[in-house]
Amino acid sequence: MRQQWRLILTIVLMIIIVIFALQNTGSVEIDFFIGAIQAPMVIVILVSVLIGVIVGLIGSVSTIKNNHKSNKDLQKEIKQLKDVHNSELIEKDRQLSSLRTKIRELEQSKKNIVMYTEPIMEIAEDTQERATIDELPTDDPYVEVEETDSEAFTDPGDEEAEDYANV
Repeated sequence: MRQQWRLILTIVLMIIIVIFALQNTGSVEIDFFIGAIQAPMVIVILVSVLIGVIVGLIGSVSTIKNNHKSNKDLQKEIKQLKDVHNSELIEKDRQLSSLRTKIRELEQSKKNIVMYTEPIMEIAEDTQERATIDELPTDDPYVEVEETDSEAFTDPGDEEAEDYANV
């Protein structure tokens, strides 16, 4: 778009210069260091414009070359930065993949632990029940069972109840 405007502006300026030159058709004397010549003003104006364009182009060639070199350098830097970014991205993807694998392994080991601890917990509960059963008195002659006096465990309130009943 910018180049189109530049082209349009150049064409408009050329048209203005041609119109200006065609309105000035008289003859002009041009003095050089060596001598002088007589030429139509149109030719003098057009040659002057052409010389100005050539001088402008020669002056801007170095700027164009410098910009072109700078553009190449910047393109190389962009490529290097993209390469670095891509390698960092690949490394991060590897780390992420490794972490995901570790998470899966940990989840699997958690499942294994739960799967193996449930039977162990059941065995532990069964063992506890057996221990309470084993603590019960048996008729084994080697196990001494103390006999308790049933009156020793009477409630003192029962005596008061009997005294009240006797009255």
